[in-house]
Amino acid sequence: MTTKGAKIDWDSQLFNEKGEANPLFPPEVWFAYCVKKAGGIPQIAKALGTSRQAIHANWRGRFPDKYVVQAEKAFGIPRKVLAPHLYE
Repeated sequence: MTTKGAKIDWDSQLFNEKGEANPLFPPEVWFAYCVKKAGGIPQIAKALGTSRQAIHANWRGRFPDKYVVQAEKAFGIPRKVLAPHLYE
């Protein structure tokens, strides 16, 4: 249990000692991580060449299949983690 206002080091929970992404987390967690690291939805939209309105309206908290490869290049998270259903 953490105290109110205590900072949690999410990077140590999302990545192993080698710096590899933990595949046990769902794609929604990785989307939220990318949003946080990028600085917000507008920065995600700019990096991927889409509009922030499209992200808010249609993406439902995960990268659509056609943006998975671009997201991997932009944010360094492996595509197998961002869309495990495509790379099983």
